[in-house]
Amino acid sequence: MKKFVLAFFVLLLALTGYFLFAQSESKLSGPGTLTVTDSIGKTVVMPEHPQRIIFLNPSNLEIYTAIGGKAAGKATSDSYPEDIKEQIKDIPDVGAIYAPHVEKIMSLKPDLVIGTNVPFNVLLIEPFKKIGVPVYINSITSYENVLDTISFYGQIAGHEQQAQIKREEIEKNYSALVKDAAPASGPKTMIIFGSSDSFNMATSQSFSGDLLKRLGGRNIADAAPVKDSAYAPLSLEYIGKENPDLILIITMDQGTKIIKKLRNDMQNNVLWHDINAVKKGHVYELPSNLFLVNPGTHTIDAMKIMKQYLDKAGGSN
Repeated sequence: MKKFVLAFFVLLLALTGYFLFAQSESKLSGPGTLTVTDSIGKTVVMPEHPQRIIFLNPSNLEIYTAIGGKAAGKATSDSYPEDIKEQIKDIPDVGAIYAPHVEKIMSLKPDLVIGTNVPFNVLLIEPFKKIGVPVYINSITSYENVLDTISFYGQIAGHEQQAQIKREEIEKNYSALVKDAAPASGPKTMIIFGSSDSFNMATSQSFSGDLLKRLGGRNIADAAPVKDSAYAPLSLEYIGKENPDLILIITMDQGTKIIKKLRNDMQNNVLWHDINAVKKGHVYELPSNLFLVNPGTHTIDAMKIMKQYLDKAGGSN
């Protein structure tokens, strides 16, 4: 967290210096433009078919690449799926999601910047607007967001048919996965998101929680005393009261110290011993490449894994 805060202030200083001489606001308008509302409710005027898009996070770039789009710049990340790594290897990096490199972005002469709803991306909106570069914030927090993003990126890339084929493929597989999933009929489930700083429970407002709900799982975090949040603090007292049948774990460094710490706690802390999921061995790690970042067009792969664990836990109740 300290690293993120430091990066935020470094970015703020860079923006202040870089745009110090941007006196007037330059706006796109007229023929050849598209006016849309982004994920944070901002009206964005962008080129109808932008030619030089910079992507500030992996999930948005993955979807754009999957429908045949070609980006001008990409976020520095290890989270890109294997099937697009070859396609994007020569696209210039513009810094990590929490520390985009302003000068590098501008050197690539973008006509559109696409990011997600984090401070390090949102901070770019107004200064970039002053020099005529629109910033579109696209948060992908649900299955519907994936489908809508596929269609939208197909539109602006001029690849509507390719996007429609990809969308229909996902929808067909989705229908097959959820056809027998009655709402809240599956095992009581807790999704733990672990970082070096803390452990939290994912609610249905998170992407993983949204998938769980669609597959019929009962998410114990949805009854936690939080409002309109994708995550709730993890409390052993609360977990004991809800007694989940299945625990799914997402971490930022899968297989290393975070997982070891959590499993050690489950083994040595008696408060975990009476939890159904722990007693029956229904504690599973979700692959970080599908759950740490939004899986985009690989959403069905993520749902298949989650359904497999739901079936295991549900079958032993």
